[in-house]
Amino acid sequence: MEEKLSLLFNSFNQKGFDYEMNFDEDLLYFLKTENDTKKYIQIEVCLIKNKIRMSPSVANYIEIVKVEEILEQVTNQKTYLKNTISASIGIDKNNAFSNDYFFIKTKKDLEKYVQLLDVYYNNHIQPFFEAIPTLQSFNDKVLSVVPFDEYHNYLSGKFGLKAMIIMFLCKNPLYKDYVLYREKGFENSPNLQDVTSRYYKTVKQSFEEFNKFKEMVEKGEI
Repeated sequence: MEEKLSLLFNSFNQKGFDYEMNFDEDLLYFLKTENDTKKYIQIEVCLIKNKIRMSPSVANYIEIVKVEEILEQVTNQKTYLKNTISASIGIDKNNAFSNDYFFIKTKKDLEKYVQLLDVYYNNHIQPFFEAIPTLQSFNDKVLSVVPFDEYHNYLSGKFGLKAMIIMFLCKNPLYKDYVLYREKGFENSPNLQDVTSRYYKTVKQSFEEFNKFKEMVEKGEI
């Protein structure tokens, strides 16, 4: 499969990206390290008989190694998809560049796919990556500017905990305000008060992780 997609690999290699194939998950990754960030482009790819099926959409995100390491330390969970920052800064959030799957059988098929993906990269992926060259730039452009209740638009998964970690690492002056904001949210959460709630365990776990991170900060363990 790798030989058949060499044109695609060369296209991203010229942009400074390496690639990795996860055959178990049928995923192709293009990745590039820049400062304290790792830029990822994720494409679903699958071999079906004598054709290669390529997804009509891509996932692009930024990993911050330090943030993910602290996240694993707090949650005691290994994170496999290290999607620290979502692709939602300064771009259209649409992540599809076609309405249907691509089936690659000939060189011409691959050339067409690469051309379309290249246009999408220039218009959507590259602007996002260029907007966030460092963790500090994300803190300054997003966490220091947007309202607290909009953080979930920019951080995936445990976004509240991730925001606290980033704000602390970047010495964001709003860090203490955000801690108080989250404390109040937990205090007023009906899901945390009602043990019969379907969300009780999830919210309780978030509250415990919130307190654990605060304690680690207070003890100087971060």
